[in-house]
Order: sequence, then structure tokens, then C-alpha cells
Amino acid sequence: MNPVFVILIIVLSVFLIIGTLILISKMRGNIKILLNKTQFAPGEEVIGKATLTLKKPTEAKFLRVGLIGVRKTREYSGRGSTTRNQKVFEFYQDIDTNKVYSGVKDYPFSIKIPSNIIAKLDNPIGKAILGVVSALTGVSNQVKWYIVSELEISGFNISKKVQINIY
Repeated sequence: MNPVFVILIIVLSVFLIIGTLILISKMRGNIKILLNKTQFAPGEEVIGKATLTLKKPTEAKFLRVGLIGVRKTREYSGRGSTTRNQKVFEFYQDIDTNKVYSGVKDYPFSIKIPSNIIAKLDNPIGKAILGVVSALTGVSNQVKWYIVSELEISGFNISKKVQINIY
């Protein structure tokens, strides 16, 4: 059998499996996140509400919210480019515990952004090294910040993320 055909079948199978998992997750319910604003300075507090909507009663380990930072790295070479996502910051707090969740319910939350969050990621030595590496290898870096909410269910989690800016 032609190797290109085999690879095509594998890729299509992976997309089909991922699509099925997403569809099953959406059939259980969803989470919406509403924030007081989307622009924050280090040290500020994010105030928001996670609205959980479930189609049927569901047992879950916890409902949590968090702040994550993801650095997107793109590496260029003679063959093209490769993109990688690396979590550079991750903080979660539970807003509800192990129980049966049902219906529609709002969960207010607040998350304080650490006052040194940018300094930890962008110290002068690190910036200098990244600048030199970027100039020599064609690597670019960018951190995106998200407020996330997750309902931990056995099998398929329900989650939502909203991008924010930290300046």
C-alpha cells in the first residue's frame, strides 16, 4: 500500500476521533466565562463568573478556575516552520468540590495576578538570551494569557478559556 495513502488515513482517523470527543463533550454541557474586563496589570484582581450549564446531572471531581500563560514558539528551518505551545505559568483554584452538578449555575470567582508575573518570565538575562537566539535561529516567542474554567468529569472534561492581556 502507498505510504502517502496510509498517512492520509491515519491523519483523517485522528481528526475523526478528536471531532467525536469534542462533540461528546459539548453534548454534556458547557461553561461560559464572564470577566469584569480583559486588560490587567500585574497585581490586579480578575473578577468574573463561570456559568456552568449541564444537560443532565453529572458527577464531577471539582470545578476550578485558573490563570495560565502559554508561550507560543515558532522555529524556522529550511523545511518550513514548527510551532510549539509551552505553559510558562499555571495557577488553579477550586470553586466547587466533588459532587453531582446539574442544571445552570453561576460561580463567582476572583484571581489575583501575581505582581511579579512579568518579571519572572521576562528577566533581563532571559530577554537577552531569547533575543540572541531569535536573531541567530529565527525563533520567535510570545506569551498569551488565559482565564480557564474546567469541570473535571471522569472521561471527558468540560472546559472554557478566555484570553486576557497582562501588560
